[in-house]
Amino acid sequence: MTFCEIFFLPGFGQLLLAFACFIGLVAIKFYSNKFFVVLPALLLVSQSTVEKNSVAKALFPHQEMTKSKWKIIFNNKDFSGWETHLSKPHPSAIVPGMQKDSAGNYMKRIGKNNDPLQVFTIAQVDGVPAIRISGQVFGCIATTESFSNFHLRLQFKWGQKKWAPRDSVMRDSGVLYYSTGTPGAGSDNWMISQECQVQERDCGDFWKVGPTVIEIPARAGGAKDRYAYDPKGSLVRFGEDMPAGPSCAKFPDAEKPTGEWNTIEVYGFNGNSVHIVNGVVVMRLFNSMIVENGKAEPLTAGKIQLQSEGAEVFYRNIEIQALSKTPSVMKGYKPATK
Repeated sequence: MTFCEIFFLPGFGQLLLAFACFIGLVAIKFYSNKFFVVLPALLLVSQSTVEKNSVAKALFPHQEMTKSKWKIIFNNKDFSGWETHLSKPHPSAIVPGMQKDSAGNYMKRIGKNNDPLQVFTIAQVDGVPAIRISGQVFGCIATTESFSNFHLRLQFKWGQKKWAPRDSVMRDSGVLYYSTGTPGAGSDNWMISQECQVQERDCGDFWKVGPTVIEIPARAGGAKDRYAYDPKGSLVRFGEDMPAGPSCAKFPDAEKPTGEWNTIEVYGFNGNSVHIVNGVVVMRLFNSMIVENGKAEPLTAGKIQLQSEGAEVFYRNIEIQALSKTPSVMKGYKPATK
């Protein structure tokens, strides 16, 4: 039996709290003349009921007191369980030892687990450890483990720095899931994957990364003349060489202002997925596929990538939960057929 379990035995919490109050009273007696003012409040606290879930949430914010098990995949100390990949730097970057061609462009990628510009570091932000992605070089930090049926959740917050070639546009990053292959196979910078967009004012959008396809209930005529998610819409296919294009806009907008922490959740189950921003479902997606040799095959498992894409961004509280059955957020949802 763990200390946490003993703590929540009937009456034990109250006894422990009363003992703490006694020690506090002794200290107050010797160091303060306000003993009789503080005493009633301490007695009131000692008699109050210790509520198991709220105390556990305060003491163990990552541990749910249920049968469900969350796996913390960023340990707040180092990049164990992760690997980094960096593409060719922008010509404006100065990278010692890397060669440029006659036009001033770098000739090679920086590569795997090589980070001379410290694009990926760990920083204390608002008193909590976070992965800092500077954005100076396009690339990603990716889990070494693959996931199939999962519930991923994390928080992100924008930093101040922006880099060429995206120094005059919206800050951009992304949470990529079902990631497979090698970096650069999905684009010049990332693995083949499906993306939950992390971009100012566009958080929760879908983007295909490489030769992937997915179906989304959507309607035409969304923002920027794109399709937008419509929970009552017919299924529209997005992806490689699809008439609807490579992306779909989320709906509704649940993003917080730049500078505040946002919570992103992604559910993946049997190739279907859900994007959630700050507790609001902004997109449901179906039938994830990869196109190989002209044939579409299911894409239902892969690594998690966090993008470096020209903007400073911080990620924290990154955890994942394995799913053994269809999550409630997916139950009872039947999109209209085409």
